[in-house]
Amino acid sequence: VDRAFGTMGFRLFLLLRLSPAMPFNALNYIGGITAINFKDYWWATSVGVVPGLIWTIFVGATFGTVDQRGVDGNKEFDENA
Repeated sequence: VDRAFGTMGFRLFLLLRLSPAMPFNALNYIGGITAINFKDYWWATSVGVVPGLIWTIFVGATFGTVDQRGVDGNKEFDENA
């Protein structure tokens, strides 16, 4: 495993970052104890967190819209309007 991270570190770490089954803290630990190059670790992490970041922004924007319009999209039936 250590040899694989040393030779194909970027590809392996990127795929692990994209996997929702791997906790972020565990991947940080794996990156620290294996022979992955720091440059590969940094780039794989930078690229690998983008889909989760976009998803978080999308969900936050969607809930902001629900808050402004009401759950059913019609604010006139909302008691607080």
